[in-house]
Amino acid sequence: LIQNYPFQYQDENYFYLYRHMSFEDYYVSGIKNSTLYFSSPANFNDPFDSSFALAEQPTKDFHKKILKNLGVQANPAQQILNRKKSQKLLDQSFREGSFFEERFKKVGIICLNHHPLSILMWSHYANYHKGFLIELKFPKDSKKLESLDYLPFPVTYSAEFPRGNIDNFDEIQVYKMLYTKSQDWAYEHEFRILATGFKSTDDQLRIYEYPKSWLTSIILGCKTSKIDADRIRCAVNALTAKTNQKIKIYEAQKCLNSFALTVPNHPRLDVLGKSKRKKK
Repeated sequence: LIQNYPFQYQDENYFYLYRHMSFEDYYVSGIKNSTLYFSSPANFNDPFDSSFALAEQPTKDFHKKILKNLGVQANPAQQILNRKKSQKLLDQSFREGSFFEERFKKVGIICLNHHPLSILMWSHYANYHKGFLIELKFPKDSKKLESLDYLPFPVTYSAEFPRGNIDNFDEIQVYKMLYTKSQDWAYEHEFRILATGFKSTDDQLRIYEYPKSWLTSIILGCKTSKIDADRIRCAVNALTAKTNQKIKIYEAQKCLNSFALTVPNHPRLDVLGKSKRKKK
């Protein structure tokens, strides 16, 4: 259950997730339009992401089905040879990734995280701290959470490569494949929102208009330029004009004498403010 996750950023009613962004036009317009994009796993930066190894070799019935779909008809001796060819093609498609590419056309993932103050996250996904961060809230109440169209689930980080049975590739195996990453990525504290049924990697339905109540604040990077900061303010003003929703904008800062970031006056990300309040 999501409620069992050890959330650091939460309050009585909500837990909070984050997305680091650069100042591409579609990210900025996503603020005023309340949109996120279901990316295809084919475009992820990790070539091992969203894939799996065969737990066991497919049965002869699987190869028969493939051969039948290809319109191949043969006597028993030829079928054995064709199964060997089919297996060779299958192994090759796994190595080269073509097996997954076709399936990725129908899958979309929105990547969020629970590590907003990570120096690495800002460096990797927010243009070396020149970008920005959006903060989204999700209800803790089970009924409200289950009523959402899409739910975020945490990624599992493992040293073991996920394995699946291709003869019975059910929903459980799909989730295991899409929600398992190498432990090298554990610092991201990633959450994923999954959708399926897209027609292609360019399907316009991949643009998802999320509930406007999700967005709670925007944090500018410690190296964000004045021009880009003004772009964010214009986008927030446009959102407010449409929805009467007021979103606060904060600025991340480097902590003096430590490898850390803080966001002054932010209710959850003001590291220095928290330490001052504790001393009192």
